[in-house]
Amino acid sequence: MTLDQAKNLGQILAWLAAAGYFFYKLISGYLIGNASLRLTCTRSAPAVAPTQDAAGPANGQAMDYLSIVAIVKRGTGTTTLALHDARARVTLANGQALPTAELEETKTFPADVQHESKLIATERLSSDTIDDVLEITFHTRSRERPLLNLAPGDEMQFATVYTVPQIQPCIAWKRSQWRASDISLPISQDQ
Repeated sequence: MTLDQAKNLGQILAWLAAAGYFFYKLISGYLIGNASLRLTCTRSAPAVAPTQDAAGPANGQAMDYLSIVAIVKRGTGTTTLALHDARARVTLANGQALPTAELEETKTFPADVQHESKLIATERLSSDTIDDVLEITFHTRSRERPLLNLAPGDEMQFATVYTVPQIQPCIAWKRSQWRASDISLPISQDQ
């Protein structure tokens, strides 16, 4: 082997090693956005007990409201993070909720414990310019740019609410690339 052939072989091996390194970084999550997620649950009894359908999940049990708040904070970096979807799920601590494969997205508000719900305010709203002032058009999703962007250091808060059996501990899950969970214990009757 001549010196030029050895040099060319060395360069090829160096290029393959560099490509392998960057491929490994890519599949191991090196380019995933730096973000954190916090989840909090607040349980409260309704001022007036909601009416219960005998076929519903509560089967006539007293119900509480369970509010779920997910806070997403973008870490440091040079790029923005686009939020595509954020959903929550609540299961009973005794495992009575449906398996994940059978969960359906709820269309009602507050959500039932056996459904997933899309977190509120995870889409960019539409806007109109009226007299040189940009005004938000509520209840209309932006067609041009529907995704929310988190710039480095930004923080956004999203929420939803569920009705849960008053005497059951519940587990709340936030589903996204980042996951979080929280446990909501029944409210003590002595309070």
